[in-house]
Amino acid sequence: MKIKVFLILLLLLIIVIFSLKSGEVKISYQEIFKTLFSDRTGGINSSVILDIRLPRVLIALIVGAGLAVSGAVFQSILRNPLAEPYTLGISGGACFGVALANLILGFKFSFLIPLAGWLGALAAVLIVYLLSLRRNFTTISLILSGVVINFLFSSLVLVMFAFIRSNRVQSMMLWLMGDLSSSSLSSVKIGYAIILPAILIVVLLSRRLDILSLGDEKAHSLGVDVKKYKKVFYILASIITGTAIALSGVVGFIGLLIPHLMRKIFGTLNRTVIVLSTLSGAAFLLLADTFARIIISPLELPVGVVTGLVGGIFFIAVLILGKEFKVG
Repeated sequence: MKIKVFLILLLLLIIVIFSLKSGEVKISYQEIFKTLFSDRTGGINSSVILDIRLPRVLIALIVGAGLAVSGAVFQSILRNPLAEPYTLGISGGACFGVALANLILGFKFSFLIPLAGWLGALAAVLIVYLLSLRRNFTTISLILSGVVINFLFSSLVLVMFAFIRSNRVQSMMLWLMGDLSSSSLSSVKIGYAIILPAILIVVLLSRRLDILSLGDEKAHSLGVDVKKYKKVFYILASIITGTAIALSGVVGFIGLLIPHLMRKIFGTLNRTVIVLSTLSGAAFLLLADTFARIIISPLELPVGVVTGLVGGIFFIAVLILGKEFKVG
């Protein structure tokens, strides 16, 4: 596993440096290293790196890591490769919470915005859980309920457009499509203070996740408190998802795509999957955001559009080739 982690870390480092270099303002690799490690008062290029590109890179890393880990957690708990924050309605609930807070408080970022995302995500989890109970709590009923709730919350967010001032509609639309252009050092601090500890807790509890993925009866026979740990993992994944959406808007397919690939390539042991999903999710979103910035420069694509296209093409290819991914 150490070699795998090292290789992905090396790839991640290359993508970080490439992302810091890429953009409308041309900056050399020498200037990047000089700004990061020695001279931080080097004029316009230093300001571009430290105030614009570096916060955006850091947000892309933590959001990508968080969404990938959330997907891995849900897939293991529910033993279904289609389970992830978006198919379970959690992203829709978080999006609704953040949008409602922005409508009331304005688009100025504050500690209440991620809190609204958490509450929206947890509300979606509760609603989906209650709905699925009426269908004997099968995995299929859970995912179907999640899809419906996600659609409902997304529709409510669109209703809010009728109450938003016209000068804020564009920024709201960008956020709904996934946007990292408004990243700041304050949002970086909030993101890492919340998402990183949650990921570490998931890693520490990964053995419990392995047992839960065997099924409720087997997990119970092995001495695991199934209800307790399911609630813990649901809450952790919801907090991660809510915070990620507050920071980046709606960025799809990472929680579905990355854990699939990690299980297919490196096996199903959850500690390995979660650690490698953390690194790969960070690398994937950062690469997607860099591509979104430079492909039609000086204009930018929303990063959610790029991840959606890549994820959609990937799963169409999976369907055409007739391959399946399994959990556990």
